[in-house]
Amino acid sequence: MIGAGYRLCRRPLAAPYTTRPALNEISHFLAARDALTWGVVLLAALAGGALRGLTGFGSALLMAPLMSMVLSARETMCLVTLLNALPMGRATLVAAGRAIDREVMLPMSIAAFVGVPCGIALVGALPAQAFGIVIGVAVIASALALMSGVVLVGARSLRLSVGVGMLSGVLTGFGGVGGPPAILYLLGVEPDGHRARANFIVFFAALYPVAVAAVALLGLLSWADVMLGLVLAPLFHLGGIGGTRLYRRIGKRHFRPFVLVLLVVAGVMAAWPRGAQATSSGVVRAVHSNLVQGALVRCETALPGVASGTSNFQKNKAKTIG
Repeated sequence: MIGAGYRLCRRPLAAPYTTRPALNEISHFLAARDALTWGVVLLAALAGGALRGLTGFGSALLMAPLMSMVLSARETMCLVTLLNALPMGRATLVAAGRAIDREVMLPMSIAAFVGVPCGIALVGALPAQAFGIVIGVAVIASALALMSGVVLVGARSLRLSVGVGMLSGVLTGFGGVGGPPAILYLLGVEPDGHRARANFIVFFAALYPVAVAAVALLGLLSWADVMLGLVLAPLFHLGGIGGTRLYRRIGKRHFRPFVLVLLVVAGVMAAWPRGAQATSSGVVRAVHSNLVQGALVRCETALPGVASGTSNFQKNKAKTIG
């Protein structure tokens, strides 16, 4: 068993995207999901698309916690990145492209492209927990300051645009939390909600394909992930259409407060201790273990003979294995 476990641990996390996909492996991957898993994943894709259509960002805030309940961390990361890399509707992109501030967006985007591989290079070199706490606290403080009316950025500048873009790219490559710095900066230099949303849409539409390429080059992206992403893409796009229509009803007046609340949520998630984020499968195993232990205690109290027999059987089994 030890040798089998070692061989299992030595297996790669996923078949790299460069290898030819086996159709039976992909079909097995898609068919192996139960109804609950599919329900959670489909709901996450629909809700994430709606949130992106409404604000221009933030779909990962919804999809990552939901999908991580039923999928592995690698699958969740790949699916969230793939879906966010999908372009929004043509009309939305065209309208956003006309409304963006090119003097800010061009240097920000170029710097972010450079920052993504730098962030990937930092993985393993920095303590992720301490890094996340610092970023999370900074995001929360900045968002609360903007809510109170404090001006964080007096005026746009090339130096600030490049610096924020680089920071956003590094954080995206390091831990997928590159959105808040860019959003805080763009909200600070752009008081108009419609134009700020357009900047969000174009910036992340350019950034996420770079993140997909980085994930693929690391060998974390499998053909099964791509197939599942294609299955979820129509639902994600449908949610985006609904979110865009909802934005037209809400209007620019409520857009800024809604985005700032989302940033506070993002900061809390970034700063939250990783050890406290138990997956649903781990919770189920813990509950099952507690139930079994409780049943054994009750059995020992009510039926000492049966309990001692069970204990002797387990001891003999351990001796045999040893």
